[in-house]
Amino acid sequence: CVKFAISDSGGIQEECAAFGKKVLVCRNITERPEGIEAGFAKLVDTEVKSHFNWANDDLQWSGENPYGKGDAAKKIIDTLIVK
Repeated sequence: CVKFAISDSGGIQEECAAFGKKVLVCRNITERPEGIEAGFAKLVDTEVKSHFNWANDDLQWSGENPYGKGDAAKKIIDTLIVK
């Protein structure tokens, strides 16, 4: 079971939101600030160890996914298929 993620990937930040997991972002800026604002992502640069408790406490993030509901493919197909 994944407790939280440590990554510098923007895609992983989005996936963590979808799975309700926290992520320590090993960067000093991110192109996905929505995760920081939503509270499941934290910019830590290379200071992972000093932020470990933040990620490990209250493991399951239960906020609203700032990147959508995961239904984009269905919406695209529904738009393209003539009923």
